[in-house]
Amino acid sequence: MQVYPVRKNCSRIETEYGILYYNEENKESYDSNHAVIYPEYIDNLARVLKDISEFYRKKAIVPAIYHPFVKDYFIKNERTITEQGFKITLRERNHISVLSEKSQIIPNDSLDIRKLAEWDKRIADDILIPNDEYYEIPVGEATMKQSGSYLFVGYRGEKAVTYVIVHVSSLGCTRFDYIDTAKNERGKGYARQISSHRLMA
Repeated sequence: MQVYPVRKNCSRIETEYGILYYNEENKESYDSNHAVIYPEYIDNLARVLKDISEFYRKKAIVPAIYHPFVKDYFIKNERTITEQGFKITLRERNHISVLSEKSQIIPNDSLDIRKLAEWDKRIADDILIPNDEYYEIPVGEATMKQSGSYLFVGYRGEKAVTYVIVHVSSLGCTRFDYIDTAKNERGKGYARQISSHRLMA
């Protein structure tokens, strides 16, 4: 059986065929509201899909299923999946970029970049809510509390204009979990500036 990471910002129900994650206080977030399935325990996919759909619709949540760790499982079962009202969305392969030369970004001090120990309400008030990304607030709050996650915010005066959450694995690999800039502050290089900042210094 594959082991999926625990989402700390949502509840979960374990079934014989997988796990149903949900958060009725943040229904717009797919990361907080989705099912993961174990194909090796499924003998009637149509029944499972119907069960998943009914579970989320009763909670007024759009049903979503993340692809299992079985290559091309959705494609091979496309007919059954579409017959049950689901749409398959494919993503391109992820690529890892390795910096082989000195960064060409010229640092400046236009931002006051701070590493925070806890969530700052200004991230929501100044960035996420004006961007109509209110559903990212509980996701961000929960993510930064996880081991290995770090939150950095760029301020202009006392206003938050950009922020990034990064995660450092036990092997030392760094992943950008989320980066965003206030809509009316975009195009000024703030995201580039905070992403090139010596975050872990």
